[in-house]
Amino acid sequence: MMGVKGIKEKLWLPPPIDTNIAEREESERRSLGIDPLPLTWEDRKKAIFSDEGKPIREYFGEDLISSIVKVHEADINHFAEKTLEEEVSILFEKY
Repeated sequence: MMGVKGIKEKLWLPPPIDTNIAEREESERRSLGIDPLPLTWEDRKKAIFSDEGKPIREYFGEDLISSIVKVHEADINHFAEKTLEEEVSILFEKY
């Protein structure tokens, strides 16, 4: 999706990085413009609905993104009172 946006807008890729980014210090990654992905659900939700998430929302549509968020929140609420073993068992049977 972002690739399509880049082609349409004739954007250029940043220079390649030929080292293992995971082995670099966070400050070094940030100086290269590499930000960490959100780790929590709240941070992911903020990101998807921020200006930075706009291309994703435009590509997939606000309705689909809102539906995905609602389903994920329902899953979180459903499993909130379950033990890890119960959650694994339910998901194993489901998938």
